[in-house]
Amino acid sequence: EPPLLQGDVLADFSLRGPISPVAQGALGSNNSFDVSKPDITAPGVDIYAAVNTPGNYGIFSGTSMSSPHVAGAFALLRAAQPTWSATEIKSALMMTAFNAGTQEDAFTPWRVDDIGSGRADLTRAALAGLVMDETVANFLAADPNAAGDPRTLNLPSMRHTACSPECTWTRTVKSALTDSATWNVAIEQPDGFDVEVTPAQFTLASGASQTLTITATPLDDPGIELRFGRINLSTTTPGQSPDLALTVAVLGASGEPDDVIFADGFECAPGFPGCEVQPPQCIPEQLLADTGFEATDPVTFDNPVWESTSSTFDSALCNEAFCGLGGGAAGPRTGGFWAWLGGTASQEIGTVTQAVTIPEGADRFVNYWLRIGAVGAGAQMTVSVDGTILETVVEPGVAEDVYAQRSVDVSAFADGGSHTLTFEYSSPGGGSSNFNLDDVTLECSPAP
Repeated sequence: EPPLLQGDVLADFSLRGPISPVAQGALGSNNSFDVSKPDITAPGVDIYAAVNTPGNYGIFSGTSMSSPHVAGAFALLRAAQPTWSATEIKSALMMTAFNAGTQEDAFTPWRVDDIGSGRADLTRAALAGLVMDETVANFLAADPNAAGDPRTLNLPSMRHTACSPECTWTRTVKSALTDSATWNVAIEQPDGFDVEVTPAQFTLASGASQTLTITATPLDDPGIELRFGRINLSTTTPGQSPDLALTVAVLGASGEPDDVIFADGFECAPGFPGCEVQPPQCIPEQLLADTGFEATDPVTFDNPVWESTSSTFDSALCNEAFCGLGGGAAGPRTGGFWAWLGGTASQEIGTVTQAVTIPEGADRFVNYWLRIGAVGAGAQMTVSVDGTILETVVEPGVAEDVYAQRSVDVSAFADGGSHTLTFEYSSPGGGSSNFNLDDVTLECSPAP
């Protein structure tokens, strides 16, 4: 039997929010018109998919696998609930989504900016007892380029990145049940905020609507990062509807200190306790894009962020459907794509390259997974930044059965500028070796 793997782990290539920054100092804030994205996520790793290659099917990963799941879910809901509008179907998918997964480390819980409302759950969506509708006219009126405010839209998510002294939204839900139901409101409070919903309990007949007023108030220390919460709705009679949830993302006063002129309170001067210059902190933001090569086109094998060359094969980027697995000596560590450097008895030079910004002021390490699955060519692989070789991996005497993680210290290039990271394989020919590269990340600490 295949091994059991932990499910609902967000792929490292998954596009997540926030969309773009706003006011300086608002760490983690979203766009200037306060809309949370993404709305939802869906399966996108190791998907059995139809492809235009021999055999017609293959195992693939990427947003191009996740997106059709959402489109298909929408079509199934349209068939199951033909009277629901498009926005009502969207709201049902979002409010019933599963939200208890983890980020790619298989440990850190999901946040709203990672997955929106959660992972689509079709065992629950068509049974949603409440839905939320919105009109085309209201979408057009909310256009921020026409002085509109998207925060007024009737969506299952709420966001405000300047919530001071308080912020308020209204949302309208409509009963999708055939019988009357009484609903209770329970709140998962964002750290540093108090969220209230009025009314806290309501009863709706079939097809009736209820407007909810949601108010978020910063407490004494709301922090300078976005805080996330949920508003949970459940029926007092069990089984009438799956539990539903609306998301909340809030930031107090644009993330800036209350007193921006004398932010230190006059206490700090040279020699005063607690006023020592602190070393720069490494914020573990992943700045390498498509760390697992999963955005590679399965037909052309072009990748939007990684450049790859091979003197024999044109590109070192591979999937099983096109390249095979080298009799078990090659293959990805995760997902469906990897960089296969080597794989030929001819003289070979192969590269994988990406331009990446290395933040200023703190140690940084490129961590990567490598498996040398076949030996015999006397090959080696170098890791360089801007042409400076930082590490040379020499082919071992015995092939490796599994991937091992390695680290390269790139702190010397941590100046806030863009740098070219290159993995280069070289073999004199006369034998074949396989250097399999996958899951390349830029981290605050070396691999354990």
